[in-house]
Amino acid sequence: IRYDKLFGLHKKNMPSINTFIELIRKHGYNAYRTHFDPRGIKTNAPIEILHEIISSF
Repeated sequence: IRYDKLFGLHKKNMPSINTFIELIRKHGYNAYRTHFDPRGIKTNAPIEILHEIISSF
């Protein structure tokens, strides 16, 4: 998932990618940066959780 695209859908300012990953982890899910895209993350969090986190910004 490209986190910049997710934030763009919500028209929200992006935190650092590390901050976003930490928030996903605080919700109890795994999240990692991808090696093939500097703005990509890999997570097992459902999309609803990602939208919830983004809405908090």
